[in-house]
Amino acid sequence: MQQISFASLPFIARFGTAAGLFFLWTLLERGIIEPLGIYHYMPWYRVEGPCIWDGFAAIAILTWLYFASKRPRANA
Repeated sequence: MQQISFASLPFIARFGTAAGLFFLWTLLERGIIEPLGIYHYMPWYRVEGPCIWDGFAAIAILTWLYFASKRPRANA
């Protein structure tokens, strides 16, 4: 079986991966950050709503996926 690179996937699959990771971040917020009160140590955090940390997570995920898809892979 031949391995498929992330860059060769269609755009909708790459976008779906980014959206899934973003939803994972929001689940992390709702399940860990808010119940444990970690948000008290995160400036500009808004409970039960979108905040600047959501934007940072989305930008980081999309940037990582963009560069990971453009990086040439060494054939082993």
